[in-house]
Amino acid sequence: QLVLNSASRITKVANRVEATVGNDVYLTIDSDLQKSCYKILEKKIAGILISKLNNSKDAGSKGVTATNIRVPIYDVYNAIFKNNLVDITQFDDSDATGLEKSVYSKYQSAFSSANSRLKSQLAASNRQCGKEQISENMQGYLDHVFGLLKTKKIIMTDNIDKTDKTYIRFTNRKASLSEFLQYAIAKNWVNLELLNIGDAYYSMEEIYDKLIKYIFNQLSDDIEYDKLIYHEMVYDGTVSGKEVCLLLYDQGVLKKDDKAVGALKSGGLSPFGFMIEKIRSLEITPGQLGLEPCSGSIVVTDVNTGKIKALVSYPSYDNNKFANSVDNDYFNKINTSAAAPLINRTTQQKTAPGSTYKMLTAIAALQEGVITPYSTVKDEVTFKKIGLPYPKCWKSSGHGTINVTQAIRDSCNYFFYEMGFLLGDGHGNSVNNEKGLAQLKKYATMFGLNDTSGVELTEFAPNISDYDCVRSAIGQSNNSFTPIQLSRYVTAIANRGTCYNLSILDRTEDAITKEVKQSSAKVKNTINILGSTWDAVYEGMKKVVNDGSINKLFKDSPVQVAGKTGTAQESKSKPDHALFVSFAPYSKPEISVTTVIANGYTSSNAAELASDVYTYYFDKKSRNKLMKQKVSAPKMGTKYFSD
Repeated sequence: QLVLNSASRITKVANRVEATVGNDVYLTIDSDLQKSCYKILEKKIAGILISKLNNSKDAGSKGVTATNIRVPIYDVYNAIFKNNLVDITQFDDSDATGLEKSVYSKYQSAFSSANSRLKSQLAASNRQCGKEQISENMQGYLDHVFGLLKTKKIIMTDNIDKTDKTYIRFTNRKASLSEFLQYAIAKNWVNLELLNIGDAYYSMEEIYDKLIKYIFNQLSDDIEYDKLIYHEMVYDGTVSGKEVCLLLYDQGVLKKDDKAVGALKSGGLSPFGFMIEKIRSLEITPGQLGLEPCSGSIVVTDVNTGKIKALVSYPSYDNNKFANSVDNDYFNKINTSAAAPLINRTTQQKTAPGSTYKMLTAIAALQEGVITPYSTVKDEVTFKKIGLPYPKCWKSSGHGTINVTQAIRDSCNYFFYEMGFLLGDGHGNSVNNEKGLAQLKKYATMFGLNDTSGVELTEFAPNISDYDCVRSAIGQSNNSFTPIQLSRYVTAIANRGTCYNLSILDRTEDAITKEVKQSSAKVKNTINILGSTWDAVYEGMKKVVNDGSINKLFKDSPVQVAGKTGTAQESKSKPDHALFVSFAPYSKPEISVTTVIANGYTSSNAAELASDVYTYYFDKKSRNKLMKQKVSAPKMGTKYFSD
């Protein structure tokens, strides 16, 4: 406890408590399971990525629909630069290779060209804006400049009137950056002190000229700007795919391989084929590339104790680099990685739950008496009981007339739209959204989805949907949960009603006295619902895995698994998120497995991942074979499940 004077100098140490040895902490995590799950997850993501690679610049249906978005090989070449696999700052070193020097020479020309074109766009008289007048590359440069000015506090974002017409025109690409910056100067949204204006009087033109000089002075030593230039160089062919591949050897990213280098140089091995093979062998990993997909989560929980056995976030990082002292170069590399390895995705990546939410809706509908286990609904595909746009079932031909168990098996959207409608006292073409949402929230709260999971780690708060009870009933609207929150939910289903505050703390031991204190997961609440409700939901989840579209993924499973798939769309410009919640063995559950692959395209990919986790956990004889399996495309191929 220190006493400071007005100059913030220490004048006295008022009190001091000496540091003591902390307690030893033992986790519930199974180390072997944790490490193996990480490797399994990495292989699955690599397999998805390989299956979606396109030997062109074409991204497929991106922006139109998320069902068949492709990953152009040029995105991979660009990621080599963007995600720091190759260090572009080494290209002008005195000991740089001939290839590095050649690429750097090309960069210098490209840098000069980019600056010249950017200066034209930033000219005081320039009013060009929008896709029709500005190329995608130039828009990237302009966006970077604006972001730079905000980061450097030149643009004082807190001062900007967000309702201002010129600002709105600029954000909608209806006004040029040049026009906006001059307007911002006039509106005092620009911090002139940081431009070293001083007390002298300057005209608008002179201030703008100083701002432009500041911008280009900053860009002269801006590695992110350089990466944008390399992006343009890759896509216009200034730097070839062959050169990108060879740079990986020049900088030691890949181990020396004279045969592969020779084949690349001679044309006997195409850059596309080379990249496919390096991703397949995991010499280049999805986490290193930072493309979509590049991340995922696995949570394995003991359903009878609430203790977590595996909590896997991919990609991760080497925390030995932060032991005793911080490796600054390594930290900067992972901190700027597009794959964001510093995020613990199990607790800090929220997505819509998609169809994994349907068990909760089923339970709410059964318990509130709007249906019985034997009630049926005819799937008419388009749900016209609410206003436009009408929601539709994912299956264009419908699922026929089905009950709740069959609806879970088939993931029938129409059936669960009807449940949301009925929970909101729906009749005719009218529904009480407020009541329907309250009913869904009531049961979401029972299963712990209203709060963080209880795990002793930083965790993002969940969000239970607060609008549109019909779409909320299938896990859409603004429902949003982390993988660990979904794990608590499915764990409570697996044990038929005990909702735990999940825990990774097994015990602590006093470092001096050796006294041991055992820890256990606390029960948050007990869910009391009818046995017939549990039976209907259980049977539906069993049918998903054993009778549904993903049954071939589990045909060799050592135990009978019950689960539910979920696909959550973020936008039409990104692949959908893939989710799967499950438990096993079905007759006497021991563990739950929750898998989420961000931008994993389709739920079958998350289900296939979970299948491998169950094989590893319950079939010791198959472990070695499983872990030695090479990266391969998903077993369900390119088939898309929009559940």
